Amino acid sequence: MAPKNQLTLCAILLIDPVVKWVLLWPKFNFNSKSPTNIWRGRSLCLFISVAAVSDYRPANEASQKIKKEGSEGLNLSLVQNVDILSEIGHSKSSNQFVVGFAAETNNLMAYAQKKLKTKQADMLIANDVSRSDVGFNSDDNAVTILVPDQKPETTMLLPKIEIARLIMNRIGQTFA
Repeated sequence: MAPKNQLTLCAILLIDPVVKWVLLWPKFNFNSKSPTNIWRGRSLCLFISVAAVSDYRPANEASQKIKKEGSEGLNLSLVQNVDILSEIGHSKSSNQFVVGFAAETNNLMAYAQKKLKTKQADMLIANDVSRSDVGFNSDDNAVTILVPDQKPETTMLLPKIEIARLIMNRIGQTFA
C-alpha cells in the first residue's frame, strides 16, 4: 500500500535542449519531488503531461480492509489533488512549452478550451472518452489539438501510434 497522501503519476517527460537529455519518469511520486520544482529555473524546454493523477483522492486512508456492516452504503470524503498541469503551466518561462491532455465525456470543446486557458498550456490534446470506437476502448483514436489563438485541428480516426506521431510533429511545428 502506498504511503498516506502519496500521489503517483504514470509518467512525466522533460526535455533539456542545452544539456541534450530527455528525462522520463515512468512512475513519479509527487510527494518526493515536485515536477514544478524540477521545471522551474532550468533549461528544460518541453513538458508533456502524458498522464494525470485523479482529480480527487480519499481524505482518509484505511489501514485495513473496510468491512461491510449491514445494508448501509459507504460514504467517502474526498479531497482535491494538486493540479500538476496547472502548476507547471503557471510557472513556465517564455522559452518553455507545456502540453496537456483533456479526457472528457461531454462538452469536449468547451472544457478543453477552458482547460487550455486556465492551465496556461501551450497545446492541449482533447479526447472524447465517451465514444466506444476511440480512446480507452480502442486501438484507434481521434483527437482535437488546441493551441491558443489558432483554429482547433481535429484528426481523423487513426491508430494511436499515428496520433502520437501527429502530436509530436505538431509540437515540433508549434514550438520551433
